[in-house]
This record gives sequence, structure tokens and C-alpha cells, in this order.
Amino acid sequence: NQIKWYIQMDILGPFYLENSVQKNYFISCEDDCARKTSSDWYYRKRSVVDVLVDVLENYIVENGKPLKILHDIGKQFTSKIFRHFLEKNRIKDKPIPKDYPQLQGKIEAFNKIVKNEFLAVENISNRKEGKKMYSMFVKAYNEEIEHHGGINGHTPSEMFLMKGRLNSCNNNKTVKQIKSVTHVGK
Repeated sequence: NQIKWYIQMDILGPFYLENSVQKNYFISCEDDCARKTSSDWYYRKRSVVDVLVDVLENYIVENGKPLKILHDIGKQFTSKIFRHFLEKNRIKDKPIPKDYPQLQGKIEAFNKIVKNEFLAVENISNRKEGKKMYSMFVKAYNEEIEHHGGINGHTPSEMFLMKGRLNSCNNNKTVKQIKSVTHVGK
């Protein structure tokens, strides 16, 4: 019996490094329930659709296949390559109407955190160092940061593990009753 969940996907950018005119982007997948995120730094050496599929494949390898993907109606998400990948992997496609971005609020909240707590704070001298720093930031977001108010103070990784034992992520009473291994005694 597979647990069925959704993920939200988005592209943040462009952003620029100091003394550079090259465009940079973050492509992210976020679990709609647990808020566990996979994200990668992208710059235009490859097709954005190829990178989009790579990020989604990495998410699936690490976390399992979602039932549905919510995304905006940008050309990358409506491309034949992306839609074919979803069809081939039996993942439902859920484009968000242009006038209703609230449906994608969790990934937009993650993007805001990236802007305010990574891009605005870190002194990134080059892409190679930036990619390494960003990878550590995403890992900390998933495993260490405890200010996710919508998930009862648990980290996204903890919620993701707990979700495997739950029928639905909307059952907050059940979530509150499960003790996190890393928070015992707090």
C-alpha cells in the first residue's frame, strides 16, 4: 500500500553573483506534507528542462515517487520532455492556474527562506563554492532547522519519516502524538 503524496516544484531566479552578469537559478521540489526539499543550483550550461527532470529524478530516488506534482504554468513545466517524464513514471500533473498561486504556497515559502536566509546572508564568491554552500543550506533546512510552524516544530526530514507511518499528512493529532527521536526529552 503506497502512501500517496504531492510535491510542489518551482524555479527561483534569476539571481546574480557579485561582479557577474550570468543568470543563476534554484530548481526545487518540496513535499507538500512534510516540507522536505530537494533543490539544485542551475545555470545555463544545459537545458532548464533537463535540469528540472534531473532534480525530480533525484527527489524520487531519495524519497520515492509522489502521486502528483503541483507547479506553475511556466514553459519548462509544460514542455513535452517534462510531461513525457511524468507520464512515463505515472505521476499526475497538476498545473496551478496563473491567478491562484496560493496553491503553491509551501514552495513559495521555501523560496522566500532561500532569498532571506541564504542569498541575502551568504557571501558567495563563485558558483562552485556557492553550490557547495547551497547544498549544505538545503541539508540544514531538511534536518536541523526547527522553525517550521506548520509541522509542529519538527524538521522536514522528521515529518517525512513520520508520514510513512500515517495515512494522511492532514491528521495533525496523530503527528503530535509521535515522538521524534531527535527531540526526546525536550
